[in-house]
Amino acid sequence: MGIGGWLTNYKRFNVLPEQWKLPLTIGDFEHFERYITEADVERIASFGMDHIRLGFDQIVVEESPYRYRESVFCLIETFVKACEKRGLNVVLNLHKAIGNSATLRNRCRSWTMRSCESALSRCGWHSSGGSRRIRA
Repeated sequence: MGIGGWLTNYKRFNVLPEQWKLPLTIGDFEHFERYITEADVERIASFGMDHIRLGFDQIVVEESPYRYRESVFCLIETFVKACEKRGLNVVLNLHKAIGNSATLRNRCRSWTMRSCESALSRCGWHSSGGSRRIRA
């Protein structure tokens, strides 16, 4: 099962021209903190699902190049722990990564596996083995 509208499919896109960009606001962070709850995870588990795909936009986790929002990673970690508690696996799915859009006219920086792992390791996460499995 996939979850959208929480940390992805969101109203901002980091590569928009400056005049069209909207900064994340306190209301956005209130949305992030309240949209998905442990009760939601419990309900999904009750449907017999074995995993949840959690999409998240780069602009939601990255305030500026290589400057990460610890509060969002904490929300993701809380979500992962709620899933583990109920025997659900989690697929973390980076959306709207810089450089990953066919509509871009200018070259720009893209996230590499190394930069993603670096961001996750700052939050105490690590990948293990060749499968790049992330463990909280």
